[in-house]
Order: sequence, then structure tokens, then C-alpha cells
Amino acid sequence: ANYLDEGGLLKYGDDGRQRYSFTGKINADLAKWLKVGYSVRFNRIDYSSPSFASAGENKENVFYFDVCRYWPVIPVVDPNGFYTAESKIYQLTEGGRYNTQNDVVAQQLQFLIEPIKNWKTTIELNYRSNYNFSHTDYQTVYAYDVNKNPYAIANTTSGVTEYAYKSNFFNPNIFTEYSLELENGHNMKAMVGFQSELFKQRDITAKQNNIMSGIPTLNTTTDNARASGGYQEWATAGFFGRINYDYKGRYLVEANLRYDGSSRFGTNNKWGFFPSVGLGWRISEETFLANNKVITNLKLRGSYGITGNQEIGNYKSLAQLKSKNYIYNDALMQGFYETIGNPDLKWERTKQFDLGFDLSLWNRIHLNVDYYSRRTSDLLYDVPIPSTSGFSTMLSNIGIVSNKGVEIALSGRIVETKDFKLDATVNIS
Repeated sequence: ANYLDEGGLLKYGDDGRQRYSFTGKINADLAKWLKVGYSVRFNRIDYSSPSFASAGENKENVFYFDVCRYWPVIPVVDPNGFYTAESKIYQLTEGGRYNTQNDVVAQQLQFLIEPIKNWKTTIELNYRSNYNFSHTDYQTVYAYDVNKNPYAIANTTSGVTEYAYKSNFFNPNIFTEYSLELENGHNMKAMVGFQSELFKQRDITAKQNNIMSGIPTLNTTTDNARASGGYQEWATAGFFGRINYDYKGRYLVEANLRYDGSSRFGTNNKWGFFPSVGLGWRISEETFLANNKVITNLKLRGSYGITGNQEIGNYKSLAQLKSKNYIYNDALMQGFYETIGNPDLKWERTKQFDLGFDLSLWNRIHLNVDYYSRRTSDLLYDVPIPSTSGFSTMLSNIGIVSNKGVEIALSGRIVETKDFKLDATVNIS
């Protein structure tokens, strides 16, 4: 368990952050071939500050920018003993509060099965919940003129905004692996598995203006009630496999295969196939370099693989109904319009080739050189389409980006004594 209380930077208008955390874990051996583990982690963060100094719902808040820009000679108190409007003190102490609470609960249940030596199966069930609630109120703030008469300087219309958010994430992982070590120096390991993700979220926002009697709740506001909210979800599923081989630690081979599906893509292209392979040769393990005091490590390596990206947002492949405000008969009205979908949206794919070597001299100087060539295709882009379709653009996979380069890293221990060590690193790309 852990508790942290952090005070804020403000001298006027309290601000602060409190964090509460708890972690629990239990393991049990139910049989010689079966182990079970359960862990839970809870984390809560409470934050409070003046609404005038916190972005909160107001994403354009510039209080801290104004602090840097204002002249330091501006007086804090006027001749009548009131705080000046430019000091921002009334805005901080009387302008309302921003309070938020965020809870995260993460749990994992794990089963480790080993029916025979070197064959292990792991089953993981991961579940994470996130809860967030925030309250922002804006109170009308007054300063005083030379005749001691009050005048409004901020939040001429008072109001309250409250926001609630909840998300759940479920992630099961199941994989089995088998390793084989032969006396003649051949070593192999194979793994196959399944992984999936399910994420759901929901949020709601409520707003209302004109706070009565200075009590900042939605029930004690009177005008211009607004509410908004929504929910989203996405899911993935994937099958994967990997084979590793090495001979006496000299010759290294690794091959990977992934077959992944995502709910974010069109009905015609939800699944993608992503292979990769890597090769390595530890030359320093060869007999002609064994026990070499100068070249203590020398390795050549290369790899080629394809990876996919599904971080494109939700529902991009579907036609959507969206709202938009417009003026009708001198009044602000809300209307709706439809966006065009694309059932052929697919994974963004990155093909990458790497070639490099690692060199260590006297076990103190280390040189790493890498050449890479990366090409990303099927990037999403809004493509203009004929206006006769009723739409202006359609999201499609047409973008291509290529990158090539060389990266060099040189590091070493310059000085090493009993009481002092000095290392240096240089990177060039």
C-alpha cells in the first residue's frame, strides 16, 4: 500500500494531488504440474485546483501563460486594500473549483501448466477497469473600482460542468511453448498462442448555467441545460507462433508468424498476416576468435518483417451520423449529416529490413552499427471523390511512406578506478 500527498504551486487558491495505491498478489501450487497466481492493483488519484488555473473542461485556459507574460511590477493590492484584477487572486480564490477523481483497478489470473519437462502452457486473464469523475464550477468573480464598487472580471455567467467516464478492458492470453536442448549444441524453442482484446468505454457530460446562492451543483443551477455522451468499443483477436534455433550460441535464427483481426477495419479486410524472420552470427564464439582479449564480442545480425497498425480510431469503416449546428430563422439549430463508409479499409502495413553488427573491444569500447529500410503502405488518407456522390471525401488506404538510414552508437568506459568511473556515449544517425 502507498499514499502520496503533493501540494501544488499556488499560493492563493489551494491545489493539490493525492494518490492512493494498493497491490496484492497470491500464488499457489495446486499440483506438481499446475501453478495458479492472482494479482490485483488499485490506484486512485484525487486532484483539486481552482477552475481558473486548471484546464479541466476549459481547454483554452491560459492562466499559467499569463503568469509568465505579466509584468512583475503590477501591484497585488490597490490603495483601497482590495486585490487588483490583474493579480488574478480573486479569480483563483473565488472563481470556482475543479475536482477530479480517477480510479484504476487491474487484475490478473494466471495458470501455469507444465505436464512434462520443457513443455509449458500459460493462460492469462487480464481485466482492467477505469473510472473517472470530474466536477468544474465557474463562479462569477468581482474586483473593485476606485469607489469600492464591485464589477465582474471573470465568469459573468456562472455554471457547473460534470463529467463521468468508465472503461473496461479484457485481455486473455493463451500460449504454449516447448524447448529442446541437445548435447551436440543444437537448441530449439517453439511457441504458439492466441491473444484477444475487448475494450468498452462510456462517458456522459452535463452542464448548466447560473448557480443559485453560490452552491455549485447541477441541481442548483437554472439555465441552459446541456447533456452529451456516448459509448465506444473495439476488439482484436490474434494467433501467433515463434520458432527459435541456435547452434552453440553462434548461429541464431528466429521466425515469427502473426494472424491478427481487428473490429476497426472493413468487413472485407478485418484480418492481416504478418511474418518476420531474424538471423544472427556471433563471430566471437568461433574458434578462431575464442579467448581473444581484444575482440570480446562481434555479432552480425539481420532481420526482415511486416507489422500492422490498427490505431486508426473506431468505426472509420462505417457510415456515421454526426451532428452540426446551423442558423435557421435567426436561431441556432442542430442538424445531422451522414459520412460515407468504406468496407475495404484494411491494416496499415510496415515492411522493415535491418542489417547491422555489434563490436566490443577489450570489453570496454562498444560499437553498434545499423542500416534500416522501412516502408509503410496502405496509410489512411481522405481521398476526394466526385460531389455527385453526395460526399466530398472517403477514407481509403492509399498512403505510402519510406524511410532509410544508418544509426551508429559508440560507447565506452573512459576511466575506471576503484572509486571513480566515467562512461561516454556518442550517437549518430
